[in-house]
Amino acid sequence: MYCLLVGLRFAFAIPAELRANWVFRLNGGCQAGRPLAGVRQAMTLAVVLPVLVALAPVHAALWGVRVAVMHWLAGVVMSRLLVEALLVGARKIPFTAGYQPGQMMLRTRWPLALLGLVVFSRGFAWLEHASMSRAPVFAALIVAVWAVTRAIRVAQRLGPVRDAELVFQDEEDVSLVTLGLGDAVGKGVSS
Repeated sequence: MYCLLVGLRFAFAIPAELRANWVFRLNGGCQAGRPLAGVRQAMTLAVVLPVLVALAPVHAALWGVRVAVMHWLAGVVMSRLLVEALLVGARKIPFTAGYQPGQMMLRTRWPLALLGLVVFSRGFAWLEHASMSRAPVFAALIVAVWAVTRAIRVAQRLGPVRDAELVFQDEEDVSLVTLGLGDAVGKGVSS
């Protein structure tokens, strides 16, 4: 789940076709909060839930229904926490803004990504496993993770990003990198 969500977050920075962002620019002066709430929901509905639903029967067959349901619930709340953390400070609608090569600073941020992988995959798995034997402890874990997720969301609403406008073009968008999806359509090229 971690690799899927982090990979998706990095993919958001690369525009599919810059000329297509006019739909979002029509709502000029739009604050980042509402569209990014939709991005959170889309990440949950398009990535988190399908993966967890697809794996649920396998988990039920391997571990039993009780453990599979608990694991599914833990997966949902922990994945939502990851989605919130990945979108902290975001001010761009995915695939609609210019991309500067190197703007994600992967050369310097890879240790953070590796740490996140270890915490998400090993740390949360250990917490989940340690709490499953006692239902009140497991319930407390789920509530605590949900509370942290809500706290991040509230901090985003009250913080500086709340009133920030969406960004469609960085100040120094000199050499934009796009997927070029509009080039084939504009030239009438067919596959």
